Amino acid sequence: MSLLTGCGSITVPAAGVTSTGERFTGSATASMSAGTFEMTGTSGNRCNGTYDQFSTAKRLSVPFTCTGGQRGTIDLVRDNDLMGGEGTATFTDGTTAKIQFGKKRVRA
Repeated sequence: MSLLTGCGSITVPAAGVTSTGERFTGSATASMSAGTFEMTGTSGNRCNGTYDQFSTAKRLSVPFTCTGGQRGTIDLVRDNDLMGGEGTATFTDGTTAKIQFGKKRVRA
C-alpha cells in the first residue's frame, strides 16, 4: 500500500486462513506516519505488524507478532496498483496461512 497523497490514511480489508483451518480477518492501513496491519483469528488470537508504507515494491516481506505468542513473516505479492495482493504467512511454529488484502480481493 502506497500512493499516499495528502490524505490522512488508506485502509483496506485483509483476510486469511491458516493451514490448521483458523480464519483471520482484519485490515491494513497506510498513513503518513506508518504502515500497519492487524488481523484477528476465530480463536481471538490477534496478529499485527508494520511495513514500509512508501515502498513501491511488488514484493514485500512483513514481520508480525501475535497475542498467542507466535511470530512470523508474511511474504506478499502486491497488485499493480499496490492496493491489494496476496501471499503466504509462515509462523515460527511451522503453521502457514494464505493471506489476501485489498478491496478487490476481500469482500467485507
